[in-house]
Amino acid sequence: MARSVVKGVLTLGDNTLPVNGIGEIPIQLAVKLPSDSILLNTRVVSVDFNDSDLPLVTLESGEIVKSELVVIMAVEEPTLDKILTGRTASVQKKKSARSTISSITCFSLRIWLSYGSLNKALASVTLIGLYENNSDDDLRTKVVKELSGWFGASKVESWQHLRTYRIGFAQPNQSPPTDLTKDPKIGSDLYLCGDYVTSATFDGALVSGRGAVEALLKDRVLAPV
Repeated sequence: MARSVVKGVLTLGDNTLPVNGIGEIPIQLAVKLPSDSILLNTRVVSVDFNDSDLPLVTLESGEIVKSELVVIMAVEEPTLDKILTGRTASVQKKKSARSTISSITCFSLRIWLSYGSLNKALASVTLIGLYENNSDDDLRTKVVKELSGWFGASKVESWQHLRTYRIGFAQPNQSPPTDLTKDPKIGSDLYLCGDYVTSATFDGALVSGRGAVEALLKDRVLAPV
């Protein structure tokens, strides 16, 4: 089976942002599905198998959803470990990436005017790592120092800090060795997708979702009737 692999898309490819924010991407995907096919604000607590080997998904409310075919897991890795306790050994795990103040900077106003005003620019700075021992003020000071070396201290010191977001599991550890072609099937009628099993960020997540579906279709074709 041919499997697509994305490398360096955000570095080498053409990038864009929706005019109303990155949250528009899942909305665009959802509108193509039947209105009753998505349950929002519904946490999964376990995935089990009955006598017929069909997966049973237990929700936090106690409701049990019986799969008609298979289950494809698309959750953060720590959540996966909780739901599938003892059944995720096939997924290679790494320690969290070491924190570093090397910044990824994007001036989103250059893409859409809706991200700022005509006389101001919006700079988004991304840091890789947890920074558990750094306060938001410490991070701001370190980022300003690094950006001052790029753009000049006189310019950066006039910038206004707006907000700091700490987003858990936003970037899996991609340090070598990295396997970008992991088998998405991790059990009987159970498949896995997410950027931590392929290349990081949303492009890898989308590619892994397609890879899981391709593996499912291949298995169904080869399954005895």
